[in-house]
Amino acid sequence: MVGPWTYEDTGKYYREAVKRRPSFSGRRDMLQFTDRLPSTDDWTLPVLLQLNRTLRVLYNGPFNWDAFKKIVMQHILTDDVLDALKALPEDEQIPHLVQLVLDWACWDAPKEGAWPRDLSMRRYFVKWRRCEPFYFEADTHTDEDMERAADLFLDIWMANDRLHAATPVQFGEEKDFPGFTVYRVRDEAVTDAERLAAAQSKELYLNLQARGWAPERMDEPLQVGASVARPAKLPPPAGDIVICGPGMCAQCIKKRYLECRVPQDGGKPRCVACRVHKLGCEHKGKTMDALKKQALEDDSDSREATPDPSQRSQRSGSESVVSESNKSAALTNASADSVPGPS
Repeated sequence: MVGPWTYEDTGKYYREAVKRRPSFSGRRDMLQFTDRLPSTDDWTLPVLLQLNRTLRVLYNGPFNWDAFKKIVMQHILTDDVLDALKALPEDEQIPHLVQLVLDWACWDAPKEGAWPRDLSMRRYFVKWRRCEPFYFEADTHTDEDMERAADLFLDIWMANDRLHAATPVQFGEEKDFPGFTVYRVRDEAVTDAERLAAAQSKELYLNLQARGWAPERMDEPLQVGASVARPAKLPPPAGDIVICGPGMCAQCIKKRYLECRVPQDGGKPRCVACRVHKLGCEHKGKTMDALKKQALEDDSDSREATPDPSQRSQRSGSESVVSESNKSAALTNASADSVPGPS
């Protein structure tokens, strides 16, 4: 890669190539794998390096960026692979290309703090993270050159083994060894507003996940719900009990709010949003003292919490076939102005 073959070109070539290999008697759909992969606890560095080699076969093949992205995201990084990668310990050594495709498969922000609206896979992999593919040039490489490169992945598919040990060493894979490639984190490429939106999206996802409501796939990052107007009859917001995180009421979590504000007006506890929307509130059966204690505990937990790499919000599989420029557009749509709660 990078070459001229589209996803459709690739499928057409492989269907014809299989016919020239009479020893193959499989009945799988083209590019589909049904191999048994290691259990989650068995993804050691040698296994990760073998997966990296498989990815390098595609990265160095004659496929264009959209074809590479679609094959990887839909046929290589299936749910079982992604679950295993997301469950790796935070200090696990991960080969460079494996790390990059994991980054791209999830909405979690890169080290820069957010995905800029116009960041393409090509720019992220090559310019930002210095992961060079093999380039096929029309004036120096023949169709036969590209077919030989494509046949390496055909061998992997026919073997039905994404960790195919017979795959030869690939161009550039030595630079993928953990810790080899050094790159500069481009903090200046991301705005503070984009970082804030990314952090808010992550918080919304974790709140939903704590209740078992997080979506398995998302076409775009979660956005903060529309704010509500505080009823004039309520006391000033300065006296509200403010609850954040999974301890918010169910309605505020489902509506994707970042805080749940309970006015101290002498009545039964009920948050502002539930009053406005005329919904039942989980806080109604609690005392004000209990809510104050909960608010303090939630604040303490948020300061002491450490990120869990397995809690990644995953992109939808359809993301691989949409325009690269649309992949993170929603990140800039939420801002501090849209944080709900009458203040």
